[in-house]
Amino acid sequence: MKMNKKLLVLLSASTVALTLASCGSEAVNQVVPYGSLAQALDKNVATANNDLSMTLKQYYNRLRSKGYDVFTSKVNQALYKNEFEALKNVLAAKSLDALGDKKEATVKALTLIDEHDEKLFEVTAEKYVELRQKLLESINTSLGSAVFGSASEETITNMTEKERNKKIAQFVDTQAQSGVAITADDIKWFGKANANYELDADSKLIQFEDSTITKLSNTVETYLLSQAEKLSAKQGLIKVADKEYVYDEDKEDDVKNTNYVFEEDDIKSTYNSTYKTYGTYNAISIKFNTLKEAMNAINKVSTTGKLSNDKDEAKAQYIAIYNDYYAFKEEISAPISYKVNKKVNELSDLNSNVATLIKDTLEDNEYLVEPRNMGDSYFLVYKFDTEYEIHGDEASEEVEFAKLSDADKAKYTALVKEDILDSSASAYVSTNKQTLLKESNLEIYDPLFETKFYYSNSDDYERITTTVSQTYDLIFKTSNFEYSIQDFYKDASDKYGSSILTDHFTLEYTYSYYDTYVNDYYIAKDLHDTNVEKLDADIETFKAGNATAYPANSGLEVYLLGTYGYDNKEDVIKYYYDAAQARTTYTAKKVYTEWGNDENSIVDSAKTGFLSKLLETGNNYYSKIFDINLDHILINIDDDGDGSPDDPTEFINKYPESAEAFKAAVVELAKAIYLEAINDEYDDNSLYKILTHIKSEFEHGAALKSDPTKTWDDFKTFNFQLTVEQLASSSNITESSVSNYVEPFKKYVENMYKLVSVDSGESKANTNYDDGIFYFVYNDQEGNLTGHTASTVEQADLVTYDSLCQTSFGYHMLVLNSYSKPRSTKSTKSGDSTGSLANIKVTLHKYTDSDDVEHNIYVTTDAYNEDSESSASFNQFFIYYVQKQNGDSSSLESTITTILGRMFDQAISTFSSTNFQNYLLFKTLNIKVANIENFGLKELYVNAAINYCEHTLISYDEESDYVDWLIVNDEDLAVWARPDAKK
Repeated sequence: MKMNKKLLVLLSASTVALTLASCGSEAVNQVVPYGSLAQALDKNVATANNDLSMTLKQYYNRLRSKGYDVFTSKVNQALYKNEFEALKNVLAAKSLDALGDKKEATVKALTLIDEHDEKLFEVTAEKYVELRQKLLESINTSLGSAVFGSASEETITNMTEKERNKKIAQFVDTQAQSGVAITADDIKWFGKANANYELDADSKLIQFEDSTITKLSNTVETYLLSQAEKLSAKQGLIKVADKEYVYDEDKEDDVKNTNYVFEEDDIKSTYNSTYKTYGTYNAISIKFNTLKEAMNAINKVSTTGKLSNDKDEAKAQYIAIYNDYYAFKEEISAPISYKVNKKVNELSDLNSNVATLIKDTLEDNEYLVEPRNMGDSYFLVYKFDTEYEIHGDEASEEVEFAKLSDADKAKYTALVKEDILDSSASAYVSTNKQTLLKESNLEIYDPLFETKFYYSNSDDYERITTTVSQTYDLIFKTSNFEYSIQDFYKDASDKYGSSILTDHFTLEYTYSYYDTYVNDYYIAKDLHDTNVEKLDADIETFKAGNATAYPANSGLEVYLLGTYGYDNKEDVIKYYYDAAQARTTYTAKKVYTEWGNDENSIVDSAKTGFLSKLLETGNNYYSKIFDINLDHILINIDDDGDGSPDDPTEFINKYPESAEAFKAAVVELAKAIYLEAINDEYDDNSLYKILTHIKSEFEHGAALKSDPTKTWDDFKTFNFQLTVEQLASSSNITESSVSNYVEPFKKYVENMYKLVSVDSGESKANTNYDDGIFYFVYNDQEGNLTGHTASTVEQADLVTYDSLCQTSFGYHMLVLNSYSKPRSTKSTKSGDSTGSLANIKVTLHKYTDSDDVEHNIYVTTDAYNEDSESSASFNQFFIYYVQKQNGDSSSLESTITTILGRMFDQAISTFSSTNFQNYLLFKTLNIKVANIENFGLKELYVNAAINYCEHTLISYDEESDYVDWLIVNDEDLAVWARPDAKK
C-alpha cells in the first residue's frame, strides 16, 4: 500500500525540507529487509589482528550507508530496461539478423516514433550496422579514456611503453578496488582500425578486443546505461518536439511548450549552417614560414611579384609553387580534395583561418594573388570548387533549404530532427524520468533508500506505508523489474567492499589508542563528552522534524545511518567520532615520535628500522641530484600548416619515401646552426642572442657568416622552422623540475649534466663566449654519452641523426650556461668554530602544560660527519627530520640543510603520507575474509587496498627507490609496525 499524498507546489529547496519534515506523523516503512542475509547477521564476515572482527550486520549496514548510488543505478536500469537491454543486444550481435529472437524487442526500443506514429529513425539492416559502429566507437572512447586518459590513437601510441604500462597498472588497481579481477594482460587494444569491429577505415580510435570489453562489462554497462537514459529521453521528447503548445492538466489549458524543438525555422537554420556545406572541397593551400619565402616562391613563377589574374594561369602557378616548395611530398597535378561531412572534417587539419577561407570566404575559382599573413605564417590559397552532398549527387553549388525538392526536404528534415533530438535529449532526461517514475509502480522496501529517494523525487514517488505486502528479499521492485537483497549485497560489495573492510578495521585498531595517553596526546580532553552532547542535540532536532533531509517519520535508525553511516547511537559515538579522531591523530604521528623516549637518546629500533631506511634511500638519491642552467634551439617541421610543430616520427611515417632525405636535411641544418653559432663574428654576444639572431636570419633566408656561399634557404628542403627557448628564464633545471619535460628531453638534460660534471675541465676550457657553451651530446659506437663543446669546427662533422635529441616537438640542441655539483654534507669540528652543533637538543614532543615539563622528550646528538661528502650522517639526518616534522627551523648549517632537503624531502613526504600509514596498518591488521556460505567476501577487496597503497607509494614504477621498502616478509614487519597499543 502507498500513502495518498498530494503535496503543495514546491517553491524552493527549503520548501522541500519543510514539507518533508512536516510529514512526521505519517506511517511509513521503517523495517530493514535483510532477506536471506538474516540467517547470518551475527556471523563474522572478516577478522583482523587476531582479536578484531566485523559482523555481517555491521558490514551490510555499511554497504547501505555507502551504496545509494548502486541503488539508484539499478532504479535507472529498471526505468530504462528496454533501452538498456536493446543496447546490450546491439553490442553482442554484429547484424540485425544475428539478434535472433531478440530482434523485435531491440528494434522497437531503438526506433523513434512521433505522436503520429511516424518513424523518425527506423532500424534497417544498414542503419543497424551504423548504429553498432557508433556504439562501439563510443565504448572504445570511454574505455580508452578510462585506461589511458585518452582514446586518441596518436596520443596513446606516442606514449612510451613505460607510460602506457603505468596507466594500465593504475587502471587495474582501480578496477580491483571495485571487485573486477583483471590483469595488465587483459588490457588488449588495437592501434589501428580493426576488421573485428568493422570501424571506419579512417578512424584514429583505440579499439579494445572483445575479450577486454567482456571482462570490463561493469565499466561498459555503466556507459550503456547512460546511453539508455539518453535514448529513452529522445523517445519521450519526440512525442512533444513538434508541438508549440501542450495541455497542462493542472491549469486545464494549453501552455507554451518549452520542449518545442522541431520549429521550422530551427530546422531550416540547422540545415543551412550544417548540411548544405557538406561536400568535397577542392583547393590548394601553401604555407610559408616568412614573407620572404613566399615571395621567393612567387618570383619563380611570376615576374610581377603577384600571381596571375587569369584563373587558369594562376592554377598552373599554384601547382608549380606547391610542387617546388613541397618537393618532399607527392607531386600534384590537380587540386587537393578535403572531405567535410558528419563523420569527417578534413579541413580541420589545416590552419583554422585557412579552413574558413576555403569553406566560407572564397567562391569557386577565387584565390589569393599574393601571400596573406594568418597566424604568424604566410599562406597562398586557391579554392577551385566544391562537390556538395545533396541527395547523393555531386552538386556544384550550395542549395538553400527552401530550394530543396520535396523529397530532399523530407530527407534532410528527418536528418536534422535526429541531430536536434540528439542534442536536446540531455535537457529532457529529468522530465522523461519523472514521467517514467509515475508509470513504474516503484516500491522501495529499504527505508534508508526510500527516504533518500523520496527526498529527491517527492512529486513522482509515493512512499509505502506498511510492510505487509512487501517481500523481505527485495530492495525494490517495479512493474517489470525486481532488485534483490542478494544482488545489492554483491553489487555494493564489489564497489565498496575494499573501503568498508579497511575502514572498519583501521578504526577498530586505532580506537585502542583512544585512551592510551593523557595530556591531549591522542584525543583532546572532554572531546568524547562534547561529541555525545552534539549527537544528542542532533537527534532531538531530528525528532522535532527539523532535520533537513530526514523527516521524523523515517525513524532514528534511518537518520543515523544516512547522516553518520552507523545505525545506532553507540556506534556513531565510537566509530564516527572517537575512533575516527583516534585514527586521524594516529596516522598523523610520525614514526620518530613513537620511538622517542625520555632518556635523551635515539633507541636502537629507530636506528635499524624506519629512520635508517629513510637515510639509506636519501643517500642513494644523492647521486641523482643535479642543477643545470640551459637554453636550447629546436628544429621542427609544420607539415599541416596549422602553426604548431609536428611530430617528426609521424612526418617520417607519412612520407617514408623521403625519410632518408629528411634525416639528412635535419643533420645538415643542425651542423649549419652549430657552425654559425661558433663563428668568430658573433663572439661578443651570448649564445642565446646568437641563436635568436640565427633564427631571424633563417626565416629571412640570409647568407651564412660561416659560409657566405650559402643562404639559409639552402636548408629549407623540408618546411623547417626554428624555435629558440631560454630555459634558464624559469630558473635552473633540477632533478625535480626536469620531470616536467617529455621523456627524451628529460634524459637528454640529465645526460648533459652527467657529461659536464664528469669533465668539468673541458666545460671551462672554452672562453670564446661570455655566456654559454654550445653542446652536442651523442652516443658513440659503444653507446657511451660523449660531449663536444664549441671549441673546434671539426666537431660538427661528428653530428649524426642519432646524436640529436628527438621529441614529438622536433630536434633539440643545448646551450650550457652553468651547472652546480651537489653540495657536500660533510661537516667537521674545525668547520664549526663556535661548537654550536656539538650538543643540539631536539624536542620530540613538548607538552603544553608548563607543570609537566619533565615529560618533554628530547634527542641530544652529534651533528658531525667527518667521513663522507656524498652521504649524510645519521645524526645530521635525524636532526633535520625531527625539526622538519615539528615545523621548526633547521639548526644545521644552511648549506647542509639545503642538500638534506634535496636528498630526503621526497622520501620523507612519501613515508609520512596517508598511503604509507595505511599500508603499515593494513599489513599489521592482516585482514582475513570469512567464508560464510553464499555471502562470502573476496580476498581481492583487501588485497586491492594494500596494492593500491603500495603501487601509489612507488608511483607504479618497478625501478623506484622505494620498491625494496615495500617487498618485506613477515619477519621484517616487526621492524615496521608501531608499538602495541596500551590497553
